Amino acid sequence: TEYYRTPNADPAIGRLRDLQHLNMLAYLRSEHGVCFDFGPDHSLIEIGPGAGFVYRFAQSKGLQDICMVDKNEAFCALASIDEVPVILNHDLSDSGFCDSFRTACPGGADYFFAKGILNIYSHTEKSQYRAVVDLLTRSIRSAGVWIPYNVDRVNGHQSDLLELSESAFREAGWIKIDVPVSLHRLIGIDYPSEVHSGLWIHRGVD
Repeated sequence: TEYYRTPNADPAIGRLRDLQHLNMLAYLRSEHGVCFDFGPDHSLIEIGPGAGFVYRFAQSKGLQDICMVDKNEAFCALASIDEVPVILNHDLSDSGFCDSFRTACPGGADYFFAKGILNIYSHTEKSQYRAVVDLLTRSIRSAGVWIPYNVDRVNGHQSDLLELSESAFREAGWIKIDVPVSLHRLIGIDYPSEVHSGLWIHRGVD
């Protein structure tokens, strides 16, 4: 478990990222009826998995049909070692992402998970931001969780861009969950104050 421990972890709690992800899935199931029933007959798309906390849990339940996307080559290499079958080394803000994703995962998946991924300030073409949200939303058959990470540490927040980000999600059918502050650390969404985020869920397009 030391491998998963964050640098500023509270020794009494551990603050293991994998535990926070599992807490989140349990919270969504119990409070909002969003169920990720990982198993051999299901499939998963994970964007920005980092060290693979979610897809590894899915693999432990027998799920093998996984498409992961990460701009970090090291995390893609780790996913390869973990025998993830479809790995896309790409940044969502790149103009060619949508075409690359359609090629890599043409059939979509049952479940979608993206945590701390998608920054409105990183997209030069704001229409491309909306296109990414729309495309990935259409790939979800059963349930999706998406936690964007909007931050511009140089210029601060711009209300028009944050409104664009939220409207892109709402118009694609996502629902923003009002999570009690007392649960933010428990489920791993205790981001710094300069980060504008939110926990969005989708019921799938099937």
